[in-house]
Amino acid sequence: METARLSTKGKIVLPKAIRTSKAWQAGSEFLIEELGEGVLLRAAQRFPRTQLAEVAGLLKSGRKCSDPGADA
Repeated sequence: METARLSTKGKIVLPKAIRTSKAWQAGSEFLIEELGEGVLLRAAQRFPRTQLAEVAGLLKSGRKCSDPGADA
């Protein structure tokens, strides 16, 4: 278990080994949940990166999205 220190500006630096193993880089976003004994930090799920050509005209043409979860 590693430790981190809270700065006077409310910032915590995550240990490099953890950032590397999770592939977290500057700008990564997180969800923070307060628990009884502390806080839970989770990486925010983001939409996958797409190109304009993949989504342009999708609604107008009536084509279905290739994502199987999108129809639900």
